[in-house]
Amino acid sequence: MSKIVITAIALLFSFATYGQQKADSRFYAPRSIEQTIGEKYVLLPVDSNKKDYGYLLHKWASETEELPFTPASDAGRVVALVGIVSSNHAKLNREDGVMYFQYFKNADDSAMPNFAPAADYEKLKSLVNKKLWLKADKQKVTITHVELTPDNNAPFKLTYKYANGKQGAMTVALSGINSKVTDKMQLFDSRFSVTAL
Repeated sequence: MSKIVITAIALLFSFATYGQQKADSRFYAPRSIEQTIGEKYVLLPVDSNKKDYGYLLHKWASETEELPFTPASDAGRVVALVGIVSSNHAKLNREDGVMYFQYFKNADDSAMPNFAPAADYEKLKSLVNKKLWLKADKQKVTITHVELTPDNNAPFKLTYKYANGKQGAMTVALSGINSKVTDKMQLFDSRFSVTAL
């Protein structure tokens, strides 16, 4: 009889643990670049160590007229991924007709530098002034600001505030779309919880 009770308790515990894990990983849903054709991306800022986006990204007014970049005005622009050209260039269009061509390596973990999913950015901005559970500190924090970073593997910097007024910041990836999974990659789901409040 005691073995049945112990087994039942163990099963309940494992179901509860599984349910918690499932709830915490609700934002992580990586897909390949090809699977996101038709979706919107946001152009990330240039790394402060660089003057421009380099040779991997090109901006065109038409099929024959290349435009210069102005990182201050290009960063933050929303573009739609309209297709893959020559198997390793993503074609992205702005609403005003300006086109961007971004080189990327076509592999299982392929990612386009300089871009992040616009839906991820909007979702994180919707969390400003909301309380979240910061897992590492086991405390509630309030997200105070979200900004773009130059790194597509951790494209969003979240600034947060503890109840005592102390502030912190962390760069994260939300869905994992257009991010390479590395040891340094910080997923939102592994650092914060929306459901554990």
